[in-house]
Amino acid sequence: MIRITLVSLVCVALVGCGKKTCPSVVNALNQAQYIVKSRLKSPSTAEFPYPEERDLIEVGELDGVCHYYIGGDVDAQNSFGGFVRNRYSMNLKYNISTERWVYENLEIK
Repeated sequence: MIRITLVSLVCVALVGCGKKTCPSVVNALNQAQYIVKSRLKSPSTAEFPYPEERDLIEVGELDGVCHYYIGGDVDAQNSFGGFVRNRYSMNLKYNISTERWVYENLEIK
């Protein structure tokens, strides 16, 4: 009985130690929206309309780094209290081994 339990625990542990993969495009979009919010004058007012398919691109993985292009619109209050729509875009990278996101070329227009 103890042998079966031990073998079961080892199997569960090995399954959990599988190869790490790139996060989904939805996870990349959530990270991009978090980054955009941090750059706004009034982040608590930010609303993100559903992005178009052309704005969510998973470029792929190279040398343990996942690459994405994320774009979209954000509606938020400006310094005068009025709501404005801005277009944003960025390149996101996710390092599989360190599990960290890095962004480049962030534009909010």
